[in-house]
Amino acid sequence: RRARPATWHSEARGAMRDAGALKGASRSRRGVVGVLLLVGVVVAAAALLGPSDASDDDASTSSGVTLAKGAAAWARATERPDATSTGGVSGRSSDPGFPSDAVGSLASTRCVADPAHAPKMTEREMATVLKYVSGSFVGATWRDGEARYLEWGGGGSTSVFGTRALLTHTVEHNKEWCRVISEWPEMRCMEKRQKWRLFCHDANVVLKKWGYPDDGSGVERYRSRKPKPDSEAKADLIFAEHMRAYVQAPGKDQFANVTSYYDVVLLDGRMRSACAWSVVPFLKPDSVVLWHDFGKKAWRNIPLKNEAVVLDSKTREPTWHGDRLYSKAAGRLFDGIEHVDNLAVFRLKPAVWQQTRWLE
Repeated sequence: RRARPATWHSEARGAMRDAGALKGASRSRRGVVGVLLLVGVVVAAAALLGPSDASDDDASTSSGVTLAKGAAAWARATERPDATSTGGVSGRSSDPGFPSDAVGSLASTRCVADPAHAPKMTEREMATVLKYVSGSFVGATWRDGEARYLEWGGGGSTSVFGTRALLTHTVEHNKEWCRVISEWPEMRCMEKRQKWRLFCHDANVVLKKWGYPDDGSGVERYRSRKPKPDSEAKADLIFAEHMRAYVQAPGKDQFANVTSYYDVVLLDGRMRSACAWSVVPFLKPDSVVLWHDFGKKAWRNIPLKNEAVVLDSKTREPTWHGDRLYSKAAGRLFDGIEHVDNLAVFRLKPAVWQQTRWLE
């Protein structure tokens, strides 16, 4: 075959270069067009979402809540460690050992306590409880309105302290009292906003003042040093058997499906020593346990941090039967933080916390 002239090869290579340049220019133009289209979409979306009046603000807020819920659901599904949720608690809801839960969707609107429903506490005691519920103390890991609050014994404490928490779980055993407090406006407000749950246990025994079992004697023996008569001791045993569900309330689905831990716990009902043991799996190292009617002599029996103490020592002088039981239970589980009037403040012993993690 005849050989092509050298000029032909040179011309062919030039044509190929020109074609490549045209293709590159075409791709470049397509990229520019794509960027311009994307910018247009973003600008249009911003114009649609931007607040222009009150109704737009509401729509924007609703959209933000929906996005936050979606992000929280996605984070739970992918086990993202820094999941966020509404309510201001999410950063702590994914702490090690505590899975994300249903609290993130709770409304943030605060209900107002009725001053007429104040609890049977001194002003100093109420101020101390509020200090911890609102996170107004050194080293707090939650702020006002962010605490997960559990209480044994509902009523005034629910009104004053529960309304300052993100969620409030109340355990009661007097059916009539449950009905009464459920009608209070602040309780109905919290319930409407899904911030309050009441576990009302039926003790199935006749009760007297302050929810103690009635032995039929008609005698009130609160804080007595004298041995209990047989009738009262028998009534106490029957009462204790019927109160198992009351003591174990934190593990009930009604509560456990909402949260796996509590920041603040108030022991102000019956069976307080048993409740102290029961709540241990639902505490974190920074959780606070507030124990009401914890007398000064019982507080003096609490060992100092890392202090070696024989808890069964017979040299103690309890003022009443409960003092000895209270100090023995608290001394095994908690480190004392402070004592105000008849209110004791505790945190879980580090060794107990570690033991609960090993058992999981």
